[in-house]
Amino acid sequence: MNVSAVAQTSAATPATTTAVTRWYVLIAMVLVYTLSIADRYSISTVLEPIRIELQLSDSRIAFLTGVSLALLLKECGLQPAGSWILAEGADPCRMARSIPMAKALADVLVAYGQNGEPLRPEQGYPLRLLVPGWEGNVNIKWLRRVKVLDRPAMTREETSKYTDLLADGTARQFTFDMEAKSLITRPSAGDTLPGPGLYEMTGLAWSGRGAITKVEITVDGGQRWTTAVLQTPVLPRAHTRFRWSWQWDGRESLLASRCTDETGYVQPSLPELVAVRGVNSNYHNNAIQIWKVASDGKITNGNRT
Repeated sequence: MNVSAVAQTSAATPATTTAVTRWYVLIAMVLVYTLSIADRYSISTVLEPIRIELQLSDSRIAFLTGVSLALLLKECGLQPAGSWILAEGADPCRMARSIPMAKALADVLVAYGQNGEPLRPEQGYPLRLLVPGWEGNVNIKWLRRVKVLDRPAMTREETSKYTDLLADGTARQFTFDMEAKSLITRPSAGDTLPGPGLYEMTGLAWSGRGAITKVEITVDGGQRWTTAVLQTPVLPRAHTRFRWSWQWDGRESLLASRCTDETGYVQPSLPELVAVRGVNSNYHNNAIQIWKVASDGKITNGNRT
């Protein structure tokens, strides 16, 4: 991985069409790092959900070990004009994302270990970024280069992709923080309840902005809500397990959970989310997920009617 800098501005005077280009020095030197960073610097270990995306199957919890990106940037002689970084991956799609410098200096980790062993190839070996609380593809895997910039790079993954096109034609861009979301994992779509009786309902809740403070359960599609029990430990920006006992009477039911995080943000329903963002994007869907339980016990996706 190397750290370099690129910056320029162009301006044209009203009387002419000649562009004046100004270059700024954003770092004092270009440095190349290898896995020897593990021996040269103090290390940090962070418990963090990674690859939080649209499906629960793409969300997991892990201990990642690495070196603070802030330390590496400062060693390069970071200059005040550097306000963004561009992290580039070595994967075939050349994944690249812009990250504000304030975040890069706050808590971003250049990770080389996961769960007590070196990163596995599918997890970004030999190095990857860990950007706590932010959307999945910002956590660049197979990290090859970090550039210091004076503006976002406007890569494909932050312009035509991972933006939300709104109804008025504008785009919601740089949606970094993962908003609070919860999901009942058992029982859920694909399961079949054998018959009426007592069932333990369980699931996961998380938020990129902090800790989960409350999870509520409904069995009637949101007409009434009951507070579930949170399983300890409840940690910031980490999965929180919740549980609730449900006495099913054999009638059709609509199961769902909604969570609240420490900022007071409440997970929205799908209609509430669509009312704000429209239907032109699937990238940032943290809406309440409803599971429909039929009278024969079969469970399907209740968000699809």
